[in-house]
Amino acid sequence: MPESVEFRWIKMRHGWATFEIYKNSSNCRISVGDGVDAPRLILDAISALLNGASSVTFSFDGEPTEVRWHIRRERSSLNVKITLHSEWGAPEEDEPAWSSDRIDLAQFALSVKSAQENLMASLGESGYQREWPTHRTPNTALAEIEESIEKFRKDYAE
Repeated sequence: MPESVEFRWIKMRHGWATFEIYKNSSNCRISVGDGVDAPRLILDAISALLNGASSVTFSFDGEPTEVRWHIRRERSSLNVKITLHSEWGAPEEDEPAWSSDRIDLAQFALSVKSAQENLMASLGESGYQREWPTHRTPNTALAEIEESIEKFRKDYAE
């Protein structure tokens, strides 16, 4: 049976954002820079999975490290592995920074969506632009994940 995993943005400040992902007592907290648009990337990745992608791989910029996400879908659940690399493009390490399987896709999608909504509400539009200046607010990605969640729920309710 799929299990719940929570994702949240802890803070965003001066081009850095800290996220946390946790399941029971297993958690991971990592700060990433704005070299890539991490909030938009995770929203887009989860939307792709909700819309039928079998797997996604994407990276956050740890400046100079790479925080690589590997997410594989199996029906309505996910297997997630987060690996840390000393430089971009480095080969996979043996031990992930965090991993979990049997994650409930719909619940995780809601957690990612809520995390972004809470971050944007806490900062406001101008505050978001001030703290994450190289990227715009991911309003389109947020709308897309909301639509994808609704479609996924309808498809799996039938």
